[in-house]
Amino acid sequence: MITSASLLESLCSDLGIQDGFTLERIKNKWGAVFKGTVDDNTRPVFFQSGRLTVDVSSELWLKELHFYRGMMISKLQDFKISEIKFRVRDIPEVIIKENPKSLPKVLKESDKEYIEEITAVINDPELRQRFADCIKKAILSDTP
Repeated sequence: MITSASLLESLCSDLGIQDGFTLERIKNKWGAVFKGTVDDNTRPVFFQSGRLTVDVSSELWLKELHFYRGMMISKLQDFKISEIKFRVRDIPEVIIKENPKSLPKVLKESDKEYIEEITAVINDPELRQRFADCIKKAILSDTP
């Protein structure tokens, strides 16, 4: 039986993009395999024919990781890595995804039109504004 994973791997191989596909899989797993400071100071950047190139943040990390090369290769054995090359490069800051709840909430144009339509029948301007504020608060609240 042919699995979707084997079919995708075969297709990538036929298209000549197997190494790029493998690199993306390595990047996706990197943080889970190498946690903490190793993940913070390293980035897999290139993969070709079993050789992985990893950028490191400093000479100190370069020297330190040379001692752990064998362990790193064994942790990445699913990717058939035969060699890891380290090089010193700037490691871009990891972009922290903001919690959607921490972002300021803004009314959509359709919500503004809805509030205007609902409150248009209220003659008293102060009362109209209070109702509009209540509806706005209800729309922006997290509770259903």
